[in-house]
Amino acid sequence: SGRILTLVEECRRMQLELLPPDVNRSNWKFTIEDGKIRIGMGAVRNVGHGAVDLIVKARDAGSAFASLFELAGRVPAGSLNRRVLESLVAAGACDVLGAKRERLFAGAALALDHASAVHRDQASGQASLFGLSAEDAGGLGVAVAPPLPEAPAWSNRDRGAREKEVLGFYFSEHPLEHLRADIERVATHAIAQALELGDGAEVRVVGLVGEIKQLTTKAGKLMAMVMLEDLSGRVECTVFPEAYEQARAQLATDVIVVAAGRVEVRDERGVKLLLTEVRPWE
Repeated sequence: SGRILTLVEECRRMQLELLPPDVNRSNWKFTIEDGKIRIGMGAVRNVGHGAVDLIVKARDAGSAFASLFELAGRVPAGSLNRRVLESLVAAGACDVLGAKRERLFAGAALALDHASAVHRDQASGQASLFGLSAEDAGGLGVAVAPPLPEAPAWSNRDRGAREKEVLGFYFSEHPLEHLRADIERVATHAIAQALELGDGAEVRVVGLVGEIKQLTTKAGKLMAMVMLEDLSGRVECTVFPEAYEQARAQLATDVIVVAAGRVEVRDERGVKLLLTEVRPWE
């Protein structure tokens, strides 16, 4: 996923438009579509090569998938599980299937149950509804599938959090997007720019806190390793005991902070930031 994040950041830096993964258009790898970059289904966590191959095969053999039930029913029995379907939905890859993400997500198990019934019918020699043309089925193929369950709407924040979970980055709206102009006023550098600077350069960055690892120094003081991410990239930061003591109460995952310190370039460990001060954005 680190490699994918690098690819995505590179696309954004080059101002190439990124298109979301899509069960009707994506392959395993990233592809080019009308001069834009389509994210491959291989970028979605929990979705393996085998499942993607079968989805692409089923799609190429017929028409585009029109519903979640059709997606589950047209791939060979047992090749998709609930986690795969839910992950594709969370990544936005099923937005083309005619329903809101929250209902598609809630309907993953139902779609798989329906697909099992369809596969059983096929195995017992009954005509496949999906194999018939729309006219032959008289619209039956659609009518036979139950409706998707109702589900509470996902906020932009929910959508973003789930994208982050399965893609490793925020696709539709990064939580810092609406603060872009303010951040540019406060920060001396974007994280991607800071990573290009030499050892010892002083920086002030604004970022979203990711993973936090607390450590104890030899002298028994607490310090931390913190992942910071902004719209341009991410960086691992060392927060020294004094700074950590002051910031500890506010440091939590998904909190926005203003962090000051200096760049440390080490061949074996890459580039890090050594932070001397971390303050909440507010």
